[in-house]
Amino acid sequence: VVPAVLKDLQQLGYVGDLKGKRGTRRLFDVPRLLAQWAETYAHLLRPRTLIGRYYVPALDGWKDWPLKQQDAQWGGEPAGALLTKYLRPGELTIYAKKLPGTLAARQKFMKEAAPGHTAVVEVRKQFWNFPADPRHPGLVPPLLVYADLLATGDARCIETAKMIYDEHIVRLFAED
Repeated sequence: VVPAVLKDLQQLGYVGDLKGKRGTRRLFDVPRLLAQWAETYAHLLRPRTLIGRYYVPALDGWKDWPLKQQDAQWGGEPAGALLTKYLRPGELTIYAKKLPGTLAARQKFMKEAAPGHTAVVEVRKQFWNFPADPRHPGLVPPLLVYADLLATGDARCIETAKMIYDEHIVRLFAED
């Protein structure tokens, strides 16, 4: 898979050899690549990750939900809130391999909105297989938080995505 992806990136002009140093690859035009990835993720992959949308009585206390015990991680708005200390989530996004059953029972997840159950929790399938970043325990990778926030189309989420990009993503691709 990796050789095919590298070949595609080379053909698109995102990967190439450093001038005069054959065999020394580097990324080019990283901001455009990240923007294209986030847009493609929002339109192609993200819709396929949805396990379900659920309704709960309230989002208060979400920071105390035991996601780690459920092998789950925060994405989207709650991850954006934790990374920036800026956003107050209007909807919760959880990534897990499957519906975290104990959490769903404890928080009273319901498939349909009902009186007293109007706050939204999205559960999405974790599609990667590498350990969590120890700098951000309990959170999906910042690039995915960025893409989730952009996908909402909400101005406050887009503003938070920009903060995450500036603080957590752009430094990953800074040139030495």
